[in-house]
Amino acid sequence: MIRRGALQGSILAALIAAAFVLSSPARAQTELLPAYDDKPPAGPAKAKGAVIWNHGLSRLSESEANTPFYADALRAAGWDVFKLTRKWASDRVYDSTEALMAEGRKLRAQGYKHLVSAGQSFGGWISYNAAGKSDNPFEAIVATAPAAHGTLASNSNWRLNADNLYGFARDVKPPVKVLTFFFDKDDYDPGGRGVEVRRLLSARGVPNAIIDYPPGFTGHGAGGSMAFALMYGRCIAAFLEPIPLRQDFSCAAYPAAKANFPLPKDLKIVPAPAEAPSALAAMVGRWQGWYDSGRPVMLVVHEVGKDRALAIYSTTAQYRNATDKGNFTRRRGEFDASKSVLRFSETDTFLEYKLRSDGNLDATWQRKGSASKLVTILTKAD
Repeated sequence: MIRRGALQGSILAALIAAAFVLSSPARAQTELLPAYDDKPPAGPAKAKGAVIWNHGLSRLSESEANTPFYADALRAAGWDVFKLTRKWASDRVYDSTEALMAEGRKLRAQGYKHLVSAGQSFGGWISYNAAGKSDNPFEAIVATAPAAHGTLASNSNWRLNADNLYGFARDVKPPVKVLTFFFDKDDYDPGGRGVEVRRLLSARGVPNAIIDYPPGFTGHGAGGSMAFALMYGRCIAAFLEPIPLRQDFSCAAYPAAKANFPLPKDLKIVPAPAEAPSALAAMVGRWQGWYDSGRPVMLVVHEVGKDRALAIYSTTAQYRNATDKGNFTRRRGEFDASKSVLRFSETDTFLEYKLRSDGNLDATWQRKGSASKLVTILTKAD
């Protein structure tokens, strides 16, 4: 028989244990995992350091923790890249920041000499918050579209996406380095944040680079796209090098990487015949660019006639997920000499290209029956 006092003691102990677990929800519901499945991290003795990538916060569901493409450039530069997964129910600023710093301290204890926290949206927000703490284990942060207070349409406290971010920036102290990207047409962005964050960090002597509304990238999720990685992956890797940041550091010094477009193995480019109009003949070859959505695109005009053209239209993945791998299609187009426009309209999508005075191509993609369009400028790839 169990005595009443002993039973009460057991119940009390169980309640205390349960209360302890509930008092630390973020730490109990976060997990640090390798960001890539193809091979294990190199480890603290071989890696340059460790990067913890932090995903955003979905409003009513668990967030996808897909590693952004730009992290590939960090791995190629010698960093071990991890991702901190957080459960939606306990994903709050204080708890998630504490969990992030706890994982950073664990990596330090394992022997990693250099640590970086990188994140998208709410992941960038907690990276900023951690950077200003006195016990911050990270020497650099990368934030793309940092936010935590919803959009203008969904949250009356939307302005806190600016005001509270400024508070975080005021707390950061050198030698922590801060790299931040803000994007045009980001529904979470009250506007003007880039100028003010740069001013606050610079006033405190914090090494920083603020990329404010870079052309060709729009929307809250632009930092996760393949196009963003091609344009800024090398710059981010250079910024994170564990050396003092040059005062004149600029992403303009790091040219965009080339996309790996899927193309048919039998592709051959045939020189334009003499009867082809000069504007059509000038279109023969490989052209590449990306849409504002973040999807890289290539057009290969490989054979032309007097007013006809054969081409390959190829795209890469837009974001990293299991279903988006990119593909190519073979296209048959007609050249309108009166407007110097090459059109491909034989499928459910409509493509149109026109040679510009600067030698590039104006490109338009449109699904038939839809009024919306994707437009970009393609440059000659060869």
